[in-house]
Formats: sequence, structure tokens, C-alpha cells
Amino acid sequence: MNGASKLADVTPAEIVRRAYLQITGGKYVGRVLLKDLRPLLSPLSRQQQDAAFLALIRSGEADFYPEDDPMSRGPEDDAAALHLADHRRHLLYLHPEPRT
Repeated sequence: MNGASKLADVTPAEIVRRAYLQITGGKYVGRVLLKDLRPLLSPLSRQQQDAAFLALIRSGEADFYPEDDPMSRGPEDDAAALHLADHRRHLLYLHPEPRT
């Protein structure tokens, strides 16, 4: 099996999980900025990325939060944000197991 067919067998949510763990050194350690995560998700379109984020929320595997401190937030953060209920979410917290 070649690399392209292996990637085709991976769900968008799994691509997000792998990218998150790449950033965190393989650990579920807390927040990851979407501005850092999205470049690693380049095999997926923005629409596919957002759909994967929503699937992770529905499954209880992820929470997304805004970066409320305007001094810590830049235009790159806003450009990468997930828009939920007219609010920008800049931070991803991924859980090792779904929460109920």
C-alpha cells in the first residue's frame, strides 16, 4: 500500500488528532493554537478541517475556546479561528478519550 492510499484511509478527524499530537510531542497536554494546527492539516480543505473539528466536538473528543486576551491574539489567530455561534474559537483542547 502506498502513502497516498494510506492517507485516503485516514479520516479527517484522525488527521487532526495526528497533527495535534505532532505539535504536543505525542501527548494530550492542553491547548493548541489553531494558527499552529491548520498548516499541518493542508491535505484537508478549510471546510473539511472545520467539519472534522465539529465531528470531534460532537464525539466529545475536543473542546474549542476563544483566546480572550486581545494582547495575545493576532490577525493570524483570527484568520485560523473556528467560527461557532458567531464566536471565534482559537484554541483546541483534545482529550485522549471522549468525554460524556
